[in-house]
Amino acid sequence: MKRILILLLLTAVLACLCACGEKGDTTMTNPDIAELVQPRCNLVVKIGKTWFYPTVEENEAVTALFEKLSDELTIAMHDYGGFEKVATLPWTLPTSDAEQTATAGDILLYQGDKLVINYGENTWEYTKLAHIDAAPETLSEALGDGDVTVSLWLEWTE
Repeated sequence: MKRILILLLLTAVLACLCACGEKGDTTMTNPDIAELVQPRCNLVVKIGKTWFYPTVEENEAVTALFEKLSDELTIAMHDYGGFEKVATLPWTLPTSDAEQTATAGDILLYQGDKLVINYGENTWEYTKLAHIDAAPETLSEALGDGDVTVSLWLEWTE
């Protein structure tokens, strides 16, 4: 009986680990990714030395982003316009651009290959990816002045 329980437990653990994909695996299907978005995996965004767990949108761009994040992505973001940080992604994601007013904490996709993190307000056509729910002071302090290093990865949850 003990062996059967151990075998069942190991099978369940392996099934759960497979749900987040294997390192380098980019063949997951959309339903697999949809299951990752919530509640199995969280998107983690590290800005400078501060970690954030943004709430992600449910759209094709987020699905594609989760597929690409089999490894941690680290990018240098540059200030633009005094209200956002911008970086070019190493790949293009699908867009569903809509004119919207982005606010502090919004993580956006611009032109399919630009990652944008707003710390101010701007109205433009974007695809919204996620939102960091943090106090504006916390976000501004993390983003700082000038360039900032940002890392994104997926973290397993229970």
